[in-house]
Amino acid sequence: MLRIAVVLRPSFTRRFGGCMLICRRQLQSSAGQLTAKLRHCHKASDVIGLVNTALESQRMDGVLWAAAVQRLSLLEMRGKPSRESWALLLGMADSSLQDLGYRELAVVAVAISKLKKDPGGRKDFLKAVFRNALLLNEKDQSMSVRHLANLAWSAAAAKVQARRLFEVAAAAQSEEQSRWLNPRDISQLLWAFARSSHSQLGLEVLENLASHHASPHMLPTFGDHDIAATVWAGATLATHLMPREKGRLFLKQIAAHAAERSSEFSPQGFSMLFWGTATLASKGIDMPSTALTAACAPHVVSNARRLTTQGAANILWSLSTLAKIDQDVAAKIVEEIRDVGSLSPSSTNEGQGRQENHAVIEALLEEIVRKLSSCNGQDIANSLWAVANIGYLGPSAVSLFNRIAEDPDAIPVHLFSAQECANSLWAIARSRWSGEPQEFVRRVCARIASFARLDEQSLSITVWALAVLGHRPAALPLLGNSGLNLKNLNSFPNASLCLLLWTCGMLGIRESPFPALVVALRCRARELTPSQLSVVARTLAGLWPRFAALKIKIECWLTRLYSL
Repeated sequence: MLRIAVVLRPSFTRRFGGCMLICRRQLQSSAGQLTAKLRHCHKASDVIGLVNTALESQRMDGVLWAAAVQRLSLLEMRGKPSRESWALLLGMADSSLQDLGYRELAVVAVAISKLKKDPGGRKDFLKAVFRNALLLNEKDQSMSVRHLANLAWSAAAAKVQARRLFEVAAAAQSEEQSRWLNPRDISQLLWAFARSSHSQLGLEVLENLASHHASPHMLPTFGDHDIAATVWAGATLATHLMPREKGRLFLKQIAAHAAERSSEFSPQGFSMLFWGTATLASKGIDMPSTALTAACAPHVVSNARRLTTQGAANILWSLSTLAKIDQDVAAKIVEEIRDVGSLSPSSTNEGQGRQENHAVIEALLEEIVRKLSSCNGQDIANSLWAVANIGYLGPSAVSLFNRIAEDPDAIPVHLFSAQECANSLWAIARSRWSGEPQEFVRRVCARIASFARLDEQSLSITVWALAVLGHRPAALPLLGNSGLNLKNLNSFPNASLCLLLWTCGMLGIRESPFPALVVALRCRARELTPSQLSVVARTLAGLWPRFAALKIKIECWLTRLYSL
């Protein structure tokens, strides 16, 4: 009889699905002896040599094959890839998969999903693994939530659509056995549902897990990666559907617990934790953001050099977002964010009261500047947006703007998305930096011209920024060739409509799309915020003097409103 044990090695328990399977069998099993020898294989050729020995001596079976797949995956993660070795092992999949149980199926799925490069046929292989696991489960209904969590994690990591697998996982964790899930099962399940396209199922999983695991006594059993991944997953799900009360409370409690254990997190953990907390707070969910930021700040500074550029940019974005969502002035902040036409010093300096975050921001920006050549468009756009959003202009922020202006060749503008172009231009226009970004702006404009169509937000932000920066020749064609009419303006949010209207006013445009914008906003007059109404009135009065009286009435009304 075969016996398999799972040993969690410390160096891998910090990773999702990071359990190292060591197959131990009874000593009299010769195939088991070969399996045990795999742990001593330190090169791909050693693994394949052992597999060939098993084949020649007819001692090859599914368990040995699964252990070989896992060992080869581990060696590849250590930087020792071997395409030929993968070709041999995956070529044996059809016959070997039939001999595997749930545990081994989960192990090979995780091993294949962790590979940075597809060894060839990865998605088809994983689909076969999922199919075998579900067929076994149909017969005995005994697949544990732990194995389902590993399989679901593999599907999400490799971007394999496996609707049935996620349905079975969601159903299984809702049963009584979910009371005995450990933190790794919880974080893996939530991460898998958040990473996949099954957000509705994921929200149900979150609510059920929150009902069974929100008790304070369980929180200390969560590892640092489990905490960070759970907060990240909850935030990702919240971008699609708002969690209910128990789910929100669970996420708040686990984030508060993270503040108590701030010294334990890895650089990646800080990135996930900050991004998740800021995203949840931006959705209106009460989060302990102040306590978390204060507790983590010293550790982020000390770990800044170990952060990737993406991690540093994510934390910058998070700090900037949280600075704008101070719970004590939430209503005022929301109005300022929506005041699309304002460039007043009071709004650009809003975040500077948070002196305790300046050391963190400086350390993160220093890393971005130091590693600028390895930054992608999202890293650069998020960093620029973050410092402009809170009006921060410390030494490293100035260095970042200067590098972009002086060395545009170091910036991969030709790879920027439309949103990254828009956010970068917005940041330069919104910031108090006094340099000359003309060459960078020119390159961004050339990149924007290559897009067949801009989405509503990117279009409105881009033309606004170009108008503010004085690039009228670039802004006018964007507006004129946008093809905006009353029909497609119906899909624009109010803020984008107001931003476009204000831009038309700044550029002195009375022709298309200005008339359509006026009609669209007139239809939504009752939905506009006071600051948006003010933008509309000022713009109309600027272009058409007969609207001056309307502007005066609205400003008087706003004065009375804010004095209450």
